[in-house]
Amino acid sequence: MAEFKKSVITTAGLAMLADAMLTDTAITFTQIAVGAGEYTGEELTAIVALKDPKQVFDVTKVSVIDDNNLKIQSRINNDETLVGYYIREIGIYGKLADGEEKLVAITIAEKADYFPDHDTAPVTLIYENYLQIQNCDKILFQYTFPSGVYATQEDMEALDKKFSAPTYEEVKDLEELTSGEKYTTAWGKLKKAVKALIDHIGDKKNPHGVTKAQVGLGKCDNTADKDKSVKSATSAGNADTVDGKHFADIQTDAQARADKCLKLTGGTVTGNVIVNADLSTSGNHGIYWFRLIKSNDELHLKSSGNTKNVNVFGRLLNVVNAEATSNMDVQCLNVHYGGSLVHDSYRGAKENISRTLDERIRKILEVPIESFDYRPGFGNDKKDVVGVIVDEIEKIIPEAVEIPEDWNEEEFNELLGDMGNKTLPGVNATAFVPYLIGMVQILNREIEELKGRK
Repeated sequence: MAEFKKSVITTAGLAMLADAMLTDTAITFTQIAVGAGEYTGEELTAIVALKDPKQVFDVTKVSVIDDNNLKIQSRINNDETLVGYYIREIGIYGKLADGEEKLVAITIAEKADYFPDHDTAPVTLIYENYLQIQNCDKILFQYTFPSGVYATQEDMEALDKKFSAPTYEEVKDLEELTSGEKYTTAWGKLKKAVKALIDHIGDKKNPHGVTKAQVGLGKCDNTADKDKSVKSATSAGNADTVDGKHFADIQTDAQARADKCLKLTGGTVTGNVIVNADLSTSGNHGIYWFRLIKSNDELHLKSSGNTKNVNVFGRLLNVVNAEATSNMDVQCLNVHYGGSLVHDSYRGAKENISRTLDERIRKILEVPIESFDYRPGFGNDKKDVVGVIVDEIEKIIPEAVEIPEDWNEEEFNELLGDMGNKTLPGVNATAFVPYLIGMVQILNREIEELKGRK
């Protein structure tokens, strides 16, 4: 029986393996060559071809045995052998992708067997060659399945198990599939792409930043149907009268009725009250009272333009809230007041009173100070402003954040800020005052401690 030495991977084979691992490219074993060449002390790693090749055969199977061992199989026969010979050398050839075919490994016989011609004795052998390759489980090996060779049931079961429950190699970024890469890498890329697609479909926050102009809505009237003027609606045929009355007359009559109602000292006014002139009284110390009856009511005092102010001096304007859970918003460019901003602070009105820990007070040090420009229509279009961002403050000092009950971030992003009279989340700057006082106290204690060490 023939005896062969341990297979030796050639220098070209080692380079091919390193390149395959580095580029994640498959090595394709192309053929098994047998020959009759004899060797007497040659350095086998430098061999690039068999000395006396006789026949070549297809690779029928490649199996990764473990992390460092690879098994290559072939079916060797003498169907086309006309003259017998001794098999003294066997070479394994392969290539990277469409690269040049090279001798990957070679083994030589210590005791050669005679391989007869077909007419003398038909012979078919199953040849198995084991290669020791470090980390071969991380390299993809392929071979061209030859015609006339059939897979065993064991082969089919192993293949079914391999692909019925595929494993993945996690990938960090979206990447295109590459011909010849390992199937575990390909599955990993597909997994990443499918997850990215699902996340994108579920993203309702305008991920592509599409504007109204891009979808043809740049000139569309965003006024609700209930607020549109019938007079200017083209679908109404530009009608100028309703029940025989001109709109100008209807408007004058409605204003006169409103003026009479507003002069009453009692009663209830529902809906919106729009005043185009100044609200005034006959004296210099008039007091306007706005009382909220229900806790979910809101009172909005808003100037008619970006350059108008709401001026509050002394008790010229009083806003009385009947229930503490109601909201009172004053929207304008600036608020001028001659008195003070006062918070309820009587101890008897509070409970669960305790000393605030230094750790919480030091949260003020985590507040990021940003520089930014206001988008058109916000913040009086100011540029290069130094301030804070409510999204960041909410994570650090949440009690300093005021979020309207009807706030909807998705609606804001969809309308690109065109939210009408709705208010935006904001920061109550006065909430920072206790933190700043606390930090002063902490710093003062640390200074006194340092003085005491001298």
